Amino acid sequence: MRVARDVIGIRLTASALVVVVVVAGALLSGCVESRGFHEPRVSVAESDCVFDAANMRLHPLTRIVRRSGAPVLDVHAEMVDAWGDTAKSLGVFRLELRRSGLREGDLEDAVRWEIDLRDPATNSARFDRVTQTYLLRLRDLPEWVSKDPYAVLSATFVRDDGALLTSSKRIDTGSE
Repeated sequence: MRVARDVIGIRLTASALVVVVVVAGALLSGCVESRGFHEPRVSVAESDCVFDAANMRLHPLTRIVRRSGAPVLDVHAEMVDAWGDTAKSLGVFRLELRRSGLREGDLEDAVRWEIDLRDPATNSARFDRVTQTYLLRLRDLPEWVSKDPYAVLSATFVRDDGALLTSSKRIDTGSE
């Protein structure tokens, strides 16, 4: 029996070394992290472009920022294609911020914004290359944001082809 390698102080035959490498590879392959997205909400067949955004989520960086002056809601919307890769898409964002106790669509105390990103230059200007998200800074927040501890942000992105991507997130307002 011939000695193949001296691995970390242990002498292994060639066949034993192959077994160690295969077992280690199998164990480590389970360590690949998922991107955290679910199945695409838009099928590739429905889209003109297979790399169109198929899913959207409100990124954890979405938060209310209190600098000098009035609070600002920094929305980070992340889009991915059907393969889970970062995507950009032309379309319109519709956003609604409401008190955490209200249902979606309740008019009382809710505030809405519509941001048109159908123009490629405007779309590109709103895309943050560092975070790979659309950064939408929303001003004119309602008074209750300074009083309620939480709010719910709902986002709908209407792609140019009419496909809808949706996400919602509970937001800590920083109020006590």
